[in-house]
Amino acid sequence: QTVNLFPVVNGMSGDVYGTELSGETQLTNWWKLKGYVSWIQMLLSTDQGVANLGLAPALEAAVPDYTGYLQSSFDLPHEFKFDTILRYSDTARTVPLYWELDLVLSKTIKDWEISLVGQNLLDDHHPEVANGTTATEVQRGGYIKVTREF
Repeated sequence: QTVNLFPVVNGMSGDVYGTELSGETQLTNWWKLKGYVSWIQMLLSTDQGVANLGLAPALEAAVPDYTGYLQSSFDLPHEFKFDTILRYSDTARTVPLYWELDLVLSKTIKDWEISLVGQNLLDDHHPEVANGTTATEVQRGGYIKVTREF
């Protein structure tokens, strides 16, 4: 019987660094803001003796340099809540820069929370996740979510 061994090596070295700034503030007893912005930089290279297939620059380009979001949360009368989430992502590989908006209206009834959610409301579709040489299209959507805490 013949056994074939296939060595697996990473074959890459590099540095990944960045920073993230986040914060949250309670503006009033019924209005809260929170958000973050991040910056990341990848500097990768193929190790000596390993075939350079162009993976390092492809991986570097797959991650956006800047991302962020701002969330505004309102506690409304009668146990209603209203959240708006504005998201941002810089250009990455096959994914162009985009801004998106999500809205969530929730109502709490005893241990249950019922939410009406709208996602990606600024554009009917946009590429969001890079996989290989293409990007996954994310469409505008909406749904009802029911959650119970116990």
